[in-house]
Amino acid sequence: MLAAPAVTAIEEERLTVKYGATSNVCQDLAIVQGDITYLPIRDVFSALGNVELTWAKDEAEDKIIIITPNGKYQLVIDFANNTAQGTEKTYGIKHVNHKIYLPVSFYGEVLDCGVCWDDVTETLLIGRMEAQAKLTADDESVAEELPIQEPPQVKIINLPAYEPTTVTRSVAAETTTTVYQQGTASWYSDKFHGRRTSSGEAYNKNAYTAAHPSLPFGTIVRVTSLSNGKSVDVRINDRGPFVRGRIIDISRAAAAEIGLISRGVGTVQLSIVQ
Repeated sequence: MLAAPAVTAIEEERLTVKYGATSNVCQDLAIVQGDITYLPIRDVFSALGNVELTWAKDEAEDKIIIITPNGKYQLVIDFANNTAQGTEKTYGIKHVNHKIYLPVSFYGEVLDCGVCWDDVTETLLIGRMEAQAKLTADDESVAEELPIQEPPQVKIINLPAYEPTTVTRSVAAETTTTVYQQGTASWYSDKFHGRRTSSGEAYNKNAYTAAHPSLPFGTIVRVTSLSNGKSVDVRINDRGPFVRGRIIDISRAAAAEIGLISRGVGTVQLSIVQ
């Protein structure tokens, strides 16, 4: 169950990303927490044109892969600590409604083409000189005399090149099973780590456990993803999920085994292990 942290979103203006002469008004708002402004990474990079973002699948770490004409780069996401790892620097992140937000400073440090944030109009200016961007905000008559800098070719800096990492998966034991149920599975948010479950145990994101509405505590259930055929055995120790249409909530470790982390939810088959 992924839950959004309590943050304050700016209500006055929609986030706008300007890249050279191109202006994109985003669906999402900027997020302000303290003195730091966070912007959604997918919206910002999508405004650059031929840049694609995707999640790494079935790897040992959660990674956002940034694909440009010049190569692939990776940003390792640590959901437990709400951080993203660059080449030499770690950035704080916000994870809201399944979207990753990074601070304005991140974009200035990884886009090698000049970045300026205007907090009055909620606009990120990319591909202009900072001085010109400030003139635009302060004195429109002066700015009109200066030509808009055409956007340069996108170049990513301070992010490591993408390197796939494999994960050793625990193979479900060869035992007798009985098909029990089919439906949608989700996984626990990391914020529940250490909290008490309905059975009295503390939830451990690294253990192979799950919540089910009715199966007895201690029941071993084989969860098989119908999208990729991967399986993992979990032990029921909690009640839930409490979202209509979902049949089981599995731990983060179990979700990683069957490739459920990046998608959040997926169709699965439940079998009782005997």
